[in-house]
Amino acid sequence: MDGFIINNTKNLAKENRIQKLHLAILPLEDSTFVLAFYHKKDKKYSNLRHQFNSVLKDKKLAFINYLIFAYSENCFFSIERKEDFTCNSKLS
Repeated sequence: MDGFIINNTKNLAKENRIQKLHLAILPLEDSTFVLAFYHKKDKKYSNLRHQFNSVLKDKKLAFINYLIFAYSENCFFSIERKEDFTCNSKLS
């Protein structure tokens, strides 16, 4: 969040193990449930967790939204929302 690199993908040394963060966004009828988790031995994320927990809800949501679109390898969107994505010039 403060610009610190967690995974240096340019460092090809064996000691530089890529650590993964998993996000699950579960839309419910009247709200959305967000799960973010990483393996307990992946210590590089502990600083990010502390930063994340210290900011207000709006900044947390903006950061999660950024992570989804910038780094996600697998994204699934509801077919019911197709027009929201195809008709919005910022999203298409």
